[in-house]
Amino acid sequence: MGAKHLIPIDEQRPAAMFWADIIEAHSAPDDVVLVPFAMDTTIASAALKAARRVILLVRTPAQQLRLWARLVPIDEVGRRRALSRLAETTKRDTPLDLHIQSLYQTTCSVCGEQTSAIAFILDPTRQVPVEKELACQACGFLGRTSADEEDVERAAQFERRGLSFWFILEWLVDAQDTSGREIARRHLDSYSPRNLMALADITRKIDADLADDPASQHILRVWLLHALDAGRLQPDPIDETRVVERNVWHLLTHAPAADGIGIPVRVTTELETFFRKLDPAPNVALVAGPVRRLARGLPEECITLMVGAPPVLDADAWTWEQLWSRWVFGRGAAGGGGLLPPIGGWTRHVRALGATMATLLRTLHPDGHAIFHFHDGDPDRAHALLMAMAPCARIEDFVYQPPVAEPAHLFDAIGGTYHIAFTPAQPTEQPFLLNAHDLAATIEESVVDAASGVVADRAEPLPYG
Repeated sequence: MGAKHLIPIDEQRPAAMFWADIIEAHSAPDDVVLVPFAMDTTIASAALKAARRVILLVRTPAQQLRLWARLVPIDEVGRRRALSRLAETTKRDTPLDLHIQSLYQTTCSVCGEQTSAIAFILDPTRQVPVEKELACQACGFLGRTSADEEDVERAAQFERRGLSFWFILEWLVDAQDTSGREIARRHLDSYSPRNLMALADITRKIDADLADDPASQHILRVWLLHALDAGRLQPDPIDETRVVERNVWHLLTHAPAADGIGIPVRVTTELETFFRKLDPAPNVALVAGPVRRLARGLPEECITLMVGAPPVLDADAWTWEQLWSRWVFGRGAAGGGGLLPPIGGWTRHVRALGATMATLLRTLHPDGHAIFHFHDGDPDRAHALLMAMAPCARIEDFVYQPPVAEPAHLFDAIGGTYHIAFTPAQPTEQPFLLNAHDLAATIEESVVDAASGVVADRAEPLPYG
């Protein structure tokens, strides 16, 4: 095992270049690269450009949709057509785009004409607008200005936990699931009543009025997912004591372009199809579900290289991904899964990660590698990975990069960038020693054995205690 504690600045590589080097060194063209906890398309892009095939495993349909949109370009014609179809649906005989924009109607402080605000900046205590951000359709003014009394009065018309709130709650969680509904209630309060109304109307139209147009539905679900994320009340970047309420229709129509990764991508959402002999064969499998269950569907020793970052124990992120999956696809089509991760804290996380890793390593070729590279402000993530892999893999390399470059401050913070490479090993039945007393006893025994070995080898005592 090679071990380093500092990567010089001139040797550090951008993520895409780093993964390209790893893929080139540890796999060959047409080999299968597995990314078991995929969060973005950086690794997939590097692998596809090197003529490898890629399997991306994600936990939820929302993550699957997000990565699909980054891999497969959405052409401008299809995007405009989908937005036009949505805009032409009606709410109380009014085109939906005009209805949604009317929710954010205000008066331009420069020309006095009516326009729609891009965002309102709210006092979070009173939940009233104090400023507004405009792109006036009449005079072209672009910028912030103070909110007026009409803005305050209009905001007060949107009832907290009104009809839209209860519609979305019913959409997300079954009435019998009391604990799930309470979790959803707390998270829905992250949206303003006005934005909940807009999101509820858009969700209904995409699901019902565009059911005959799956292509447009797919595109609009991508943009809806973006609006769900960006449409929450978020700290104002100028004054963090305030929050920003963004215009949901503006978020939909100004979402980041989905341009793909610049090379042909043939995606399947089924592992069976990925391994079938087809011409042309899919070069990406993007599959959603529990990673351990998905790994059981992979042939043994079919993977040359497993790469990525280990999962984070983050209950809030888990809940949001589950909620957004249900919101976009409906609670029955979102693949199940509770709104909270299984209870058990860090100990259960390590045990579950260990069982998942053991299943994943079964798919790795005997000469293959599992390489995890990640940045974290806390070493617990690295500790969890090492303990999870201990019964079924050997460490081949361990590189640690402190979070700062100046030698005088290397250890001011405990976080940093970790690069840990493993090779498969014969699984052992040794249980995880997560009990503090047993773990301490095992460490003490190991230290005594190691020190005794040094004395025997060198024939002289060394101070240790």
